[in-house]
Amino acid sequence: ILIKRIRTFLVIIFLCCFGTIFSLNGLIAHASSVSCGKDIKWELNEGVLKITGSGAMTSAPDCSKEEMKEVKEIIFDDNITVIFTEAFVNYSNLQTVKLPAKLTKISKGAFGGCKKLTEVLLPSELTEIEKFAFNECEALTKITIPKGIIDKGNSSYAFQKSGLTEVFISEGVTKIPNEFFAGCAKLQTVHLPSTLTEIGKGAFG
Repeated sequence: ILIKRIRTFLVIIFLCCFGTIFSLNGLIAHASSVSCGKDIKWELNEGVLKITGSGAMTSAPDCSKEEMKEVKEIIFDDNITVIFTEAFVNYSNLQTVKLPAKLTKISKGAFGGCKKLTEVLLPSELTEIEKFAFNECEALTKITIPKGIIDKGNSSYAFQKSGLTEVFISEGVTKIPNEFFAGCAKLQTVHLPSTLTEIGKGAFG
């Protein structure tokens, strides 16, 4: 009986130690996954995803599918300059985004499929919005395109099939890229600047 009790005790000790090691490994793995750039980290807390640091994002936040569903708001530090390709694609419950003041580029498909996204203020230093950046953002009804936007040939379908009803193109913009607002079936009003010299093929198709 004593031997059996000792064996049972040792098994319990082993399982406890194994579980602790497993938990620590999980924590270490999670801690290493919070980076999405050389000097950029992400943190999710009560539905708010914060992207902190400076420079360009070089990967997307390593959120699980369940974590993605939790996100309702994204807040960036002002010194972040580039949002990575498809960084927040299909965040199904995302509603608002506070973009960084020094942002220069929103990469391909960054917010594509965020169907509940209602509010985005594009910063004045932004120069490039790549294709499908806001594709199928059905709840997004208004947008102001900042003056520094340049067509580099990779902005097609940036707002494709979004819910836009009104678009403001800022003074300083000279060209609306090809297919930029293609498929925006609800679009009713577009405010064009005096600086505009070219409307790309199928821009409002």
